[in-house]
Amino acid sequence: DVTAISSISVNGTGTITVDGSGSTLSSQNAAIFVGGSSTGVLNVQNSASVTSGQFSIGSNSSPATGDGTVNLSGSGSTIDAVIVNVGESGFGRLNISDNAVLTSTRSNTFGENSGNNAILNIQSGGKFIHTGTGSTRIGQQGASATITVDGAGSQLIINDLINMGIIGGGNGGTIDVTNGGTASFQSTLISQGTINVNGTNSSLSTGQESLAMGISPAMGTS
Repeated sequence: DVTAISSISVNGTGTITVDGSGSTLSSQNAAIFVGGSSTGVLNVQNSASVTSGQFSIGSNSSPATGDGTVNLSGSGSTIDAVIVNVGESGFGRLNISDNAVLTSTRSNTFGENSGNNAILNIQSGGKFIHTGTGSTRIGQQGASATITVDGAGSQLIINDLINMGIIGGGNGGTIDVTNGGTASFQSTLISQGTINVNGTNSSLSTGQESLAMGISPAMGTS
């Protein structure tokens, strides 16, 4: 078990692996940065768990040189975070697979600020679940983002607004739901960007508010 009162950073071509039931990495209410100013990898596997306030991958650097990868895999493996940022100021990759679950309770960002890139791969029953309030921003201010939800049991659930390319004229990125994957959003605003749903039993659902496309960037809110 590792518990930090202040933030945890994985940088300098560093790798941390949290492996096995009972293995935990916790920053309590502070932040975990993976690839904040150079290259970092975090593996969470085989029923291990990570808890964090802010959980950032390829973020928190100026200029944008961060390169971070997080691999969350295996039934019972979890990451619980308040805020999730991927590719906010650098290159961030988040892979969730084999029935692992990431839960966030506030806002999420995938690709923000020009020249930065975010990749989210959810496959083989992996789940990204946003349970609280706060928007999820995708491909903002010139950044790119690619989100894939692939395979039966794989889920992307957002309990609030998704903004695709609304803020600062970003490209909005792409969300692909394939091969029985499911995506569920409370509401969605798209200025630029694409959502593709392909394959048997693949599905996209929105909540009480409608799916709105072609919205002017000036109308977006974070």
